[in-house]
Amino acid sequence: MLVAQNGPVGDTLLLRDDGRYEVKYVPADDGLYSIVPVICGQFYAPSDYYESVYVPAEHRQEKAAYCEQYEQAGVVENHSFRLLTYVMPKTTQESARLLQLHIRLKNVMDTALVEWMAEGVTEESFQAFQAKLKEAGSEEYKAIYQKAYDRYREGREE
Repeated sequence: MLVAQNGPVGDTLLLRDDGRYEVKYVPADDGLYSIVPVICGQFYAPSDYYESVYVPAEHRQEKAAYCEQYEQAGVVENHSFRLLTYVMPKTTQESARLLQLHIRLKNVMDTALVEWMAEGVTEESFQAFQAKLKEAGSEEYKAIYQKAYDRYREGREE
C-alpha cells in the first residue's frame, strides 16, 4: 500500500538502509497520481507500526496525532474484525438481519467493482454507488453493529 500511495520504490519512494521506506519527493504539480498503481490506495495502521516500516512524509505527519487521540479515547481495537464477528454478542434477530444486509451490500459492492474495472470510476458513478449502498441498507447495517458494540462496551447483553 505504500507503493500504491507514494509511487514505485526507486522513483518517489526509497527503501532506506534501516529497512524503512521514505518518500523521496512529491511531484510539485501533484503528478504523483500519474505514476502510482492505485489511485485510491490507503495504508492505515497504528502510528508505531507505521513509523517502524515508513519514514512519515511531511504531508502525512497528522497521522500520529490522530492515532494518539484514538488510543486515548479507547476507540482503536487491535482485532476489530474478530471482535465484531466472534466476540461481541448479537441477538438472534440482529444476526439474521446482518446476514440479509451483508448479502445485499456485497452484491452492490461486487457489481460496482466489476463496472469500475470495465468502465472506470467517475464522480457520478461513485455517487450512484454510495446511493445504492444506502438503498441496500448500509446505514441500518452500521446501526446494528454500533448498537451491539455499545452493549459490548457497556458489558451487558440483551
